[in-house]
Amino acid sequence: MTKLRTQIESLLSKWKDSHEDIKLEQRLFRSLDVNMELEVLLKITPRHPHCAETLLNLYNLRQHLKSKTSARKIIFEVIEIPEAHRWNNALNHEN
Repeated sequence: MTKLRTQIESLLSKWKDSHEDIKLEQRLFRSLDVNMELEVLLKITPRHPHCAETLLNLYNLRQHLKSKTSARKIIFEVIEIPEAHRWNNALNHEN
């Protein structure tokens, strides 16, 4: 669990928001939880919830985390914005 958390934190520290030159983890991630089954829950408050590019950027980040870590499952939970459930459905939908 600790190794996975370190992997995720390292990747988040390098990922940039498409709107700003500030690292994502400093701006929008509220919490990072890893359970015994190596499932990751990231709680997120997007800075630009009106922008489709923000949603796409988060989707790409989730895909990147899935491909670069040992996580069995990665869930993004969008909070504190209107219609957050729509973001959650879009980000966590499995093809």
